Amino acid sequence: MKLKDPINIRLWAGAAFLMATSAIGPGFLTQTAVFSKTLLASFGFAILISVLIDWIIQWQIWHTIIITGKPAQTVVEGVIPWGGKLLSMIIILGGWVFNAGNLAGCGLGISVITGWEPWIGSALSAGVVWLIFIYPGFTKNMDRITVLLGSCVLLILMYTLFKTQPPVPLAIEKTFLPDQIEPMIILTLVGGTVGGYISFSGAHRLLQDGIVGQRHWLKARKTALTGLLITAIVRYGFFLAVLGIVAGGYSWNDAQPALNFFSAIQGRWASHFFGIVIWVAAITSVIGCTYTSVSFADGWVKDFSTHRHKYMWVFLVVSFLLLMIAGRPVSWLIYAGTINGMLLPITLIILLIAAKRLPVQLPAAFRLLVFIVALLLLALTVYTLL
Repeated sequence: MKLKDPINIRLWAGAAFLMATSAIGPGFLTQTAVFSKTLLASFGFAILISVLIDWIIQWQIWHTIIITGKPAQTVVEGVIPWGGKLLSMIIILGGWVFNAGNLAGCGLGISVITGWEPWIGSALSAGVVWLIFIYPGFTKNMDRITVLLGSCVLLILMYTLFKTQPPVPLAIEKTFLPDQIEPMIILTLVGGTVGGYISFSGAHRLLQDGIVGQRHWLKARKTALTGLLITAIVRYGFFLAVLGIVAGGYSWNDAQPALNFFSAIQGRWASHFFGIVIWVAAITSVIGCTYTSVSFADGWVKDFSTHRHKYMWVFLVVSFLLLMIAGRPVSWLIYAGTINGMLLPITLIILLIAAKRLPVQLPAAFRLLVFIVALLLLALTVYTLL
C-alpha cells in the first residue's frame, strides 16, 4: 500500500483521529481540569504513566484485530464461548451511557454560544451525526470530519496556551519527579483514553476497509501511536493551560471545570471558545462512540453491513432518550474513565489468550509486558474499590 495515495492517507489519518477524538470528549476535558487543579504540576506524571500504559495496551489490541482480520468480539468468541457476546453487550450498554454524556456536551456547547436550551443542541447534534452516517460512503466523510474538527481543537489549544503562559519548566520537572502520585487518577486516565469502546475504534475502522494482515501491521501500529500522541498532546496541553490559570491567579469555576481552560481569555470570546471546544470534543466523541459501539453488533446481527446505518440511528436515539430521562449525565463522565479502566484488565487477558493463536506474534518480552500491565490495572482496580 503506497502512502502517496491520498485515499490511503485519508484512511490512516481518519483512523488515528477517530481514536483520538473518541477519547477527547466532555469527560476528558472535565477530568483534565479537575485532576490538574488537584495535583497541579504533578499531574504531568500521571499523564506520562497513562500514556506509556496506553501505548502497550493499544499495540496489543490493534495487533490482535489487524492480524486476525476480525473484530474484537469475534476474536474473543473464538476463545471463550459467549465471551464475545458479553463483551459486545458491555461495550454497547456502556456506549449508550457515555454517548448520553457526549450529547449533553454537544447541547452545552451550543447553548453557551446561542443561548438555546441544551436539549435542542443535543438533538441537532444527534441529527448532524445521523446525516454523516446515512450519506453514501459515510466512512470517508467521517474520516475527514474527525481530522478537521480534531485539528480545530489543537489550534484553539495553542491559542489558549499562548494566553495563559503556563510554567512549562516546572511542569516538565514534576512530570518526571512528582510531589504526589494518585493511583486512581492514573487508572481513570487510562480508562478514559483506551478504555471501553475507545481502544477498538481505530482498529475497527481499518477493519471495515479491509486493512488487515501482517503486511499492514507496521503502518497500523504507527497509526495507533499517532492517535495516542494526539490524545497525549491535547491532554498535556490542557494540563499546562490549567497550570497557567492557577499560577496567573485567575478565578476558578467549580461548577463547570472545563470552562476554566479559557479563564485567561477576556470577554465574550472566552465563552465562545468554550462552547466551540466543548461541542467539537463532544460531537467527535459521539461519532466515535456510535460507530465503534455499533460495530460490536457485527457477527450477531443478520445483514449487519447492509443495515449498519439503521443500527447507528437506533443507537443515537436511545442515547438521546437516556439523556432526556437522566437529566445531566455529564457529571457521570468524570467516573467513566475509572469504570473503563476496571474493565481493561479482563479484556487484555482475554485478548492475550487469543493472541497465542495468531500466525504472527508480538515479541515474548512485549507480551509479558502486556500481562504485567493487565495485572497492574487489576491491582489498581482492587485498590480503588477498597
